[in-house]
Amino acid sequence: MQILKKIWWLILLAAIAGAILLSNYFEQKNLSAKKSFALEDLNSISDIEISSLNGTLTLNKQGDDWFVNDSFKAYPPAVEVLHRVLLRLTPVTPIPLAVNDSLLQQARVNGLQVTIRSGRRVVKEYSILSTDVFNLGDIGVMSGAETAYRLTLPSFEGRIVSLFRVDEVYWKLHQINLIPLQQITSVEVEQPNAIEKSFRIDIVEDHYQLYDIYKGSFVTHFDSLKVERFLQSLSLIEYKEFLGNDNIPQMLTQPDHIISIRSGHGDVHGLRIFPIPIEPYIDELGRKIKYDPNNVYLSYQPDKGIYLVGYMDIYPLLWDLSYFYQNTQ
Repeated sequence: MQILKKIWWLILLAAIAGAILLSNYFEQKNLSAKKSFALEDLNSISDIEISSLNGTLTLNKQGDDWFVNDSFKAYPPAVEVLHRVLLRLTPVTPIPLAVNDSLLQQARVNGLQVTIRSGRRVVKEYSILSTDVFNLGDIGVMSGAETAYRLTLPSFEGRIVSLFRVDEVYWKLHQINLIPLQQITSVEVEQPNAIEKSFRIDIVEDHYQLYDIYKGSFVTHFDSLKVERFLQSLSLIEYKEFLGNDNIPQMLTQPDHIISIRSGHGDVHGLRIFPIPIEPYIDELGRKIKYDPNNVYLSYQPDKGIYLVGYMDIYPLLWDLSYFYQNTQ
């Protein structure tokens, strides 16, 4: 009987010890989860939602591609940058207790909100706030946690929040999407500084008509292949940087070129091309250079976007009327 009692006591003690160890294991796992911001891998991730005071953006995986707000394919290099952040986001230390509660609240109310899902299951959900308090920089707090952590990103010295973008333009392929070539019915190019070089191209029943705006008459002899190449260059325009909306510097009062592209639906896409003033200098040929020879500003309607565009990327649009003349003229 005594032996049985000892065995039962040993079993009970082993059960209690096991329960304590199991409890500690889950407690440590729970604590680890509350400060584990980085993903182990991205293979099972289907959705990434980013919200800020400026709006919300959702990346959804479809096959091998990511789509933005179920609207357009995301620019692959932009997706790669975000993926590197999600895999390497590292908590360093808990923030000081003196400011933990206040900054934790600010992060959840005014900070960046990130939700990562695999199907319907939430894999990670946390808030990030950029703050100058105690020079903490970026802090993060997991959903349901009561402790915020200072965050770092290996080999990155800027603000981490700047790598989570909710503006759709950032995620687009760096091309301005204009009216598709097959939908264009006319293109008018005006040169305010040289109106005699302005022209209009009409597409009538798959034939081109070239109109001299200055003379008010149609050109009877022109190179239709050059007209076609010009129209093709209007389909997509690459840009270097999106500068915002209505952000053209005040000194740029008059564009060099005004291009109006009309579709069969009656909508008009307007482009205004501005040279960029620089500090004048004399080049190797003795010419005085007053404008940036490599870049121009481009204003695009109807979204009022302002873009920095490389001169060589916009060059095919800068022809004047004489370009289309046949050699016989």
